[in-house]
Amino acid sequence: MTAKNRKIKWRHGPVESAPPDYVIFTMTGRFTQADIIRKIAERLKIGLDPLPKWLSEFTYDYPKDKGRVFDGSAGAYMDWITAKHENMWWSFSDGTLRVRIGAKILSKFDEAAGRLWPDAPRKNGPVSDAQLAEIAKELDREGFKLKEHLEPKYGRLLGAWNQRNPRRPIQTFCHAVEKTSLKVAIDAEASPPVMRGFSPRYAVRRALSRAAQNWRKIHAER
Repeated sequence: MTAKNRKIKWRHGPVESAPPDYVIFTMTGRFTQADIIRKIAERLKIGLDPLPKWLSEFTYDYPKDKGRVFDGSAGAYMDWITAKHENMWWSFSDGTLRVRIGAKILSKFDEAAGRLWPDAPRKNGPVSDAQLAEIAKELDREGFKLKEHLEPKYGRLLGAWNQRNPRRPIQTFCHAVEKTSLKVAIDAEASPPVMRGFSPRYAVRRALSRAAQNWRKIHAER
C-alpha cells in the first residue's frame, strides 16, 4: 500500500483496473477509526498490529439503514485517518499493517530494499531488468521472504500460483523477476475456471519502489 495517495473516494472500473489495495465495505451505526482499520485488514486478509488507543476514541455515527461506504484505496484511507493525529503514521511490511505514533522507523525490508533501489543507475529510464536481478539476488542473500513483502493482491496471486503448481513454485525474488507473465486460476471450481494474469517481475518492482519511497522519505528527514 502506498502512503502517498490521499484521494479518498475512488470508484473503480473493471476489476483488473482496481489498485492492489482496493477495498469496499460499509460501516453502520457508531464506529471508530480503529474499527475502520480492522475492517481494512480483514478485507485485505493481512495481519494487524495492536492499534494506538486514540483510534478507538475517534468515533463516527451513521444511520443503520444507510451507513458509510468505503470504496477505494486502503492506502488513501490510512492516510486520511493518520493525518487526523499528530505524529501518527502507518506502514505495511511482512504481511502486517502497523500504526504508530512518534518517530518513524523503517522495516528491515524497506531499509534493505530502499537502500539498494536508489543505488541502481536510473539516468536512462527505469531500473533495467539486469539491475533488478542484482537487487533480487541481494534480497535473497539477506534472507527476505518474497511473499511477505509483496502487496496483498500480488501476494495472494503468488500463493494461488504456488498452490496450483507445487512442482514449480516461485519462492524467491530471483525466481520472481525471471517471470514476466503468468496465468493463475482464482476460482478453479468455476466452469470454465476464472483466470487472472499477473507479472511476478512487476510485483517485485512495485514492492521495491514502495520501499524506496519510504527509505527516501525517512533519510530525507534525518
